[in-house]
This record gives sequence, structure tokens and C-alpha cells, in this order.
Amino acid sequence: MHVWVTLPEGLDADSLLRAAWIHGLLFQPGRAFYASEPERFKLRITAVHSDEKQIRAGVQRLQATVEEMMGRYG
Repeated sequence: MHVWVTLPEGLDADSLLRAAWIHGLLFQPGRAFYASEPERFKLRITAVHSDEKQIRAGVQRLQATVEEMMGRYG
């Protein structure tokens, strides 16, 4: 039902989410799922209500956003 993604070290999921909105992509930052010591470098993707075409497009948008963010901090 859900896929957990570990981001490259230093890439915060909250910051990535703000950048992803520009690309039309939403996901759940991982920190919301921890009672203590949140995992800021993880995110949760729920794709059960999406067809394969939408999932592929979402993965491409996520990749583009990660590359854009890593280019800023790289």
C-alpha cells in the first residue's frame, strides 16, 4: 500500500515536498510517522489509487525534483 523512500543524505523530505509541488507531485514526509526522533530523510508514497501511467509520471517527477534539489546543494 505504501512505499518508503530514503533520500540522499542531507536532503530533507519537507524541503523536497515544497519543491515537488511545483512539479505537481505530493507525498508524505516521513517525520509525521515517528513519535520521537523523526526521520527527516524519508518519505512515504501511497500509490494504490493511481494507475501505472500515473505512477511512472510521479516517479519521473520525483527524480527531477531530487536532481534539482541535489544540484542546489551539491
